[in-house]
Amino acid sequence: MLRKIAETTATQIPPELYAGMGSALWEQERTTLIKKECHKYDEEWRMITGCIMKPPVMMEWIPSGIILGLRMGVTEENLAVSMAKEAGIKNIYKSYINAQNKLDAYPLKL
Repeated sequence: MLRKIAETTATQIPPELYAGMGSALWEQERTTLIKKECHKYDEEWRMITGCIMKPPVMMEWIPSGIILGLRMGVTEENLAVSMAKEAGIKNIYKSYINAQNKLDAYPLKL
């Protein structure tokens, strides 16, 4: 992810940031998995288990598509599209407000 951000924004990521990521990765991921009070009604659920499980332990799932938001900047859109392509996501849509003043999306031609 750091590499993609560096490519998209045309900036240099300091090497010490890469070196510090090894031990900090789990701590960063752990804090993103903690449900906050403001997210108690979210439909996103994640599970971590410390017990031994029989294979297959994890099933990989690739979403069929993503929708880019109305307020995303060009840089953010380019980053999201490149990450989606790398992940194998085939359908990429851009949201817009249609003539009936409703939120809609159109497929991006890539």
